[in-house]
Amino acid sequence: MDSKFNLFTVKYFTVIPLPPTQFVIFVAHFLSCGSCVASTTENTSAHSCTGIRFTIKHLKTDNELIMPTLRPATPKDFEQIWSIFHAVVAKGDTYTYARDTSKEDAYQLWMEMPRSSFVAIEDGVIVGTYFIKTNQGGGGDHVCNCGYMVAPSARGRGLAALMCEHSLAMAKEMGYRAMQFNFVISSNESAVHLWSKLGFATVGRLPLAFRHPQLGFVDALVMFKSLV
Repeated sequence: MDSKFNLFTVKYFTVIPLPPTQFVIFVAHFLSCGSCVASTTENTSAHSCTGIRFTIKHLKTDNELIMPTLRPATPKDFEQIWSIFHAVVAKGDTYTYARDTSKEDAYQLWMEMPRSSFVAIEDGVIVGTYFIKTNQGGGGDHVCNCGYMVAPSARGRGLAALMCEHSLAMAKEMGYRAMQFNFVISSNESAVHLWSKLGFATVGRLPLAFRHPQLGFVDALVMFKSLV
């Protein structure tokens, strides 16, 4: 590891220590990213760098690294969660929730029915959220299911990947042996690509199972990842 990287770790990680899992992910990103390496030596203005796993911001003015923070959701968070939920669900192209789902029903679906819900926070604003719940009861209760939503203004910056990585770690801590996505809309190509990249296998295809508001009937996928 060269002196540039050592300088960078001292400058940034002593200011904002990262959890071990995020530190490993960041190191992998840093070593493969020319912008990150350049930012340790060039007196450049602030820039954003989108890695495979998450988005990081290098703020040269105050030598501080800012990353989205993930924590359990609280009832007070729901006003911001609702704005994300409503924006995603109203489009009707990625979830099977009714497009006119009420705020009260959304609270039950996202905050009460799951085993846990989380939020991703950037500069004090909730920019993403996910839940984790048991997929089936009885003999199937060792498999979990998750749902992820990102604020429209925060898309394309790696937040879905960050939340999925976090959910995989949380699922293991909770004792689950696998994670399953029951109904991934095949036309949601970015999600299919991301889940595949993160190790999920497509184990089933439901022909024409989803009525897309623009594309008509499209397939839905069952995607699965072992955690053991």
